[in-house]
Amino acid sequence: MKNVFIITGASRGIGAAIADELIDPANHLICSSRTKNKSLVEKAEQKGCTIDYYELDFADSSLVTTQFSGIFRTIDWENAKSVSLINNAGMLEPVARAEDSDPWAMVDHITVNLTSLMLISSGFIHAGKSHKVPKTILNISSGAAYNPYRGWSSYCTSKAGALMFSRVLAEEQKEAENPVKVISLAPGVVETSMQETIRSKSAEEFPNIDKFISLKKENKLYDPAFVARKIREEIIYNDRIRQGDEIDIRTL
Repeated sequence: MKNVFIITGASRGIGAAIADELIDPANHLICSSRTKNKSLVEKAEQKGCTIDYYELDFADSSLVTTQFSGIFRTIDWENAKSVSLINNAGMLEPVARAEDSDPWAMVDHITVNLTSLMLISSGFIHAGKSHKVPKTILNISSGAAYNPYRGWSSYCTSKAGALMFSRVLAEEQKEAENPVKVISLAPGVVETSMQETIRSKSAEEFPNIDKFISLKKENKLYDPAFVARKIREEIIYNDRIRQGDEIDIRTL
């Protein structure tokens, strides 16, 4: 029996670090992203960890629905030790005042960060609802879900929407016969390509840019590997974490 981990956005950043941290012969990884993380696949195979990798565009809702319906059918729910979905796929752009943002960029953003997460999560719950295996959904959240940042109208909105969706799922699962534990994690400010994008913006596009530049200069950004290790050691197998918990990594 293996622990099954479904990880979205596994090509780089936090998603890649989580997948890397979970490479173990006791686990089976199911990873997805727009581009394949070949080094991750090679490392998993070298260490005897079974892995399936799917390339797909999370901005295509129809493709996401079809692809993940197929993925969930491949899982041996009855013989798995546990099954976990880690929703990490996301994007930052557009970064600009709302009235200056490209409309189609806003549509793509909400589709990737919110709609796809909703479709995948609901499909996961439906696929596993008749199975007693322990099931978890971990949604990678952000402080932007709680706080408005000028220039981040799309990002703050998508993260707030995902957080509320998680809350609703948690309430619904309290009444389920074979419930899924739903958790949200704010990973802090992590040094990823998203941070590089933030620091490349102008003060007009993102007025809070000085804060993020200072965090970089003062070495106050978390390393993705640190976040991934915290997730493995203190969240995934932690029975003290309850249904619907919203966790800030800084409090762990």
